[in-house]
Amino acid sequence: MSAVTYSCVEPDCGWHQTVPSHRARSTDAARERTEHGGSHEPEASFSVRERWVWLWPLFVINLVWLGVSVYAAVENDFTLGVFAPQVAMLQAWWIGAIEAVIIAVGTFSYASTVPAGASFWRRAFAGLTMSAVLVMIGNGAAVLAFLGWISSAL
Repeated sequence: MSAVTYSCVEPDCGWHQTVPSHRARSTDAARERTEHGGSHEPEASFSVRERWVWLWPLFVINLVWLGVSVYAAVENDFTLGVFAPQVAMLQAWWIGAIEAVIIAVGTFSYASTVPAGASFWRRAFAGLTMSAVLVMIGNGAAVLAFLGWISSAL
């Protein structure tokens, strides 16, 4: 899902290692860093950078979703309420509570798998973004299933 780049911070050293985040803790990747660290006195330090190509587009999608949801709640617009039924229909507050728990669990479960040296908070932001998009997709699927059920009953 992301790539982690370890760069040696020693002067005049251009060594770097880029690995997928799921491989960052692997013994092969760690051994490569340890072997390189041994070539410096007393030991090399590394800067760590984790990148997600999809992070900012998903963040923008979440902002649009939030904006449409708030508009649907303020204007009491049923059509736009499919984006966030718990916001558009305030009687269904429990759906919002369930979704908040899903987003929180997704956020912290993704953030807790931090590759060695990466930032917990950057991964938490990525987990929040991914979890919120999954909830948005779930809302759309639930509304489509409900409309399909209604149309088959008629």
